[in-house]
This record gives sequence, structure tokens and C-alpha cells, in this order.
Amino acid sequence: MRITYGNGRKGTIHRRQLSLTATYAFTDYKAQGQTLQPVIIDIGNPPSGGLNAFNACIAISRGRS
Repeated sequence: MRITYGNGRKGTIHRRQLSLTATYAFTDYKAQGQTLQPVIIDIGNPPSGGLNAFNACIAISRGRS
């Protein structure tokens, strides 16, 4: 979109629309005993703490195929 400012200068405005999906997250401890569908599991390096085989197993086992 092209615009003209009050002082006569011209400019261009670019607009970008991002689609948003409502989501929520919880820890592997909170996920125990629950089955969820669908799930996205991020087993990358967490910002704090650590990831071990137990944590990964709990996260993966909560999803239903």
C-alpha cells in the first residue's frame, strides 16, 4: 500500500498476516496418565533443566496414533 504523509513524503506500508493456532503446553510430569490427540512433541534442548530418556519416553507415550 502506498501512502503520502502530511509533509508530502511518500512511503510504502507492508502488511503481513500470521495465522495463529490456540495451543497450550504442560510438563511431562503433568502429562502422566493422560492421552492426547493430536500432539506436537518438541524433544529439543530445553531452556532450563535437561532432557533424558525418561522425559522423552513420557512425552512420546502421551500421544495417540
